[in-house]
Order: sequence, then C-alpha cells, then structure tokens
Amino acid sequence: MSRFKHGDLVLNKWAGESNPIRVSVFIKSGKEHTYCVAIDESGKFIEVRYYTSDIEKQTDKFVNVGRTDAYDILKADLIKAKEAPHA
Repeated sequence: MSRFKHGDLVLNKWAGESNPIRVSVFIKSGKEHTYCVAIDESGKFIEVRYYTSDIEKQTDKFVNVGRTDAYDILKADLIKAKEAPHA
C-alpha cells in the first residue's frame, strides 16, 4: 500500500525547478512501479514512472504537497461515458 492516495500532488525533490516531473499527480502504485501524471513544457500530459521502493523509502525526496480533485473528476466522467448509450 502506498503512502500516497489518488489525486495527491507529489513533489519530486530530485527534479530541478524547471523539470516537468517536479510536481505530478499520483495515479497508482504497484509492487515495482508507482505511476503519476505530469504536464510537459508544451502542456501535454506525460506518464511519470518511479520505482515504488524509491517512493516508499525516500520520504524526504518524494513529498505530498497537496491534492487535486482531477483524478476523481476524470474517473467519474469515464464511468459516465462507459454507461452512456453509444450510437
């Protein structure tokens, strides 16, 4: 189980100030990898993948700096779209 929850904003202190993965949104954690989403310089979503062991052990380098409702909103919209009749 991860110390982060869906929608948590993760600050990666290893990444420099201008690095697009400095702040990302936690999506899920598995045995080997933890997945987040960030925005690159052009405003596109990018997947960020960390080793779960790094996230769990380096608590001073991967810090929760807040939360966004974006994960919950996207999830609800996807569920609604799956349930809607399609022509």
